Amino acid sequence: MDYKGLTALSSVIELQSFEKAANKLNISQSAVSQRIALLEKHYGVPLMLRYLPYQPTALGEKLLNHWTKVKWLESALTQEIETHRQALKLSIAINYDSLDTWFSEVLIKVAKAYPNVRWQMIADDQELTANYIKEGKALACVSNKTVNYPFCQSVLLGSMDYLLVASVDFYQRYFAEHQVGSRSWLHALKSAPFLTFNQKDDLNIEVIEKFYHFEPDVNNMHIAPSVKSFKSLCLEALGYALIPKADIVTELTEGKLVVLDTQSVWRMPLYWHYWDLPDAAYRKMNNMIVDHAQAVLTKISSTQFGLKRE
Repeated sequence: MDYKGLTALSSVIELQSFEKAANKLNISQSAVSQRIALLEKHYGVPLMLRYLPYQPTALGEKLLNHWTKVKWLESALTQEIETHRQALKLSIAINYDSLDTWFSEVLIKVAKAYPNVRWQMIADDQELTANYIKEGKALACVSNKTVNYPFCQSVLLGSMDYLLVASVDFYQRYFAEHQVGSRSWLHALKSAPFLTFNQKDDLNIEVIEKFYHFEPDVNNMHIAPSVKSFKSLCLEALGYALIPKADIVTELTEGKLVVLDTQSVWRMPLYWHYWDLPDAAYRKMNNMIVDHAQAVLTKISSTQFGLKRE
């Protein structure tokens, strides 16, 4: 296995630049290109697409997956034999809502138990986080996907409840005079502005279609690609929003937000996917993450606010 070639390929894909890859490896750009070219000559097919954004081909992905596993195992071995241990790096792909709510509590507990691990968070939509583990860009991920990936383990962590909420002022303006589920209430839901996280966020539309059987007007929405700003805009009465309960426990308790429909709650299962590497410390750490995550999600889920799950 040509690990110099794999290092060059991995660096270009990671940094999206031959120049930056060369600086990282302390070699020339031409040397980076030559190493990748020799690797491709060995396998007889291209291993990356040579236009921005640089992406690995199917075989390139498999080789990078192998290279990431090798680096982890080498680092773990180094920890065992060196007096002064070097830091291990664990990359985790996780959805924005989990990262900005419950997962930080889990990470703090696990990080204290493993001070030599350096954590690298990759935030994306819950529908897309699994791609990072498949492409070798992460060793683990939080995803709503149930599928088991090759050479990976999958564990159900629990679920996140999403509530359709609005500020008190917004509720009074659009919904107070209508009975939940009535024709006039549904008309208010259609006509009132709503919030969405970003262009990739289809969850709000999916929930509206499931529970109320209409598709929201994309021209009647605010886009706020920040968990903090998203909640702030909702609190400031710019629109109603689908927000994870984990993020609004305080606001619900203090009456700053109103649940528009207490009978319809979107429950999203969350799974922990991780590469099944033959390293005892790595497996123990994953078990600890799973245990803490399950406990935190169960605690949040038990706070009902008089809600009925669907």
